[in-house]
Amino acid sequence: MTEPRTLLTCGEHAVLVEVAGLNEVLALAQAVREAVAAETAGFTDIIDVVPAARTVLIVAHGDAPMAPIRHALEALPVDRLPNFREAAK
Repeated sequence: MTEPRTLLTCGEHAVLVEVAGLNEVLALAQAVREAVAAETAGFTDIIDVVPAARTVLIVAHGDAPMAPIRHALEALPVDRLPNFREAAK
């Protein structure tokens, strides 16, 4: 599943990805980390994944071209995690 996301340039070597909420943040961060670990094309230059409440900051190493990373982030399928608030009830 690909949830709506907005990609914002954040300096020369990072992208801030805005999503709907915390569940989407956690799912996206997990999907990006898995793609990095699997050395998936477009994710090999990522050096840090920083989740927040409604955003995920993706940081690449200094000489990485950002266009392939942006395209990979736009196309990355993300399995939505169960709603942690519902699961806690």
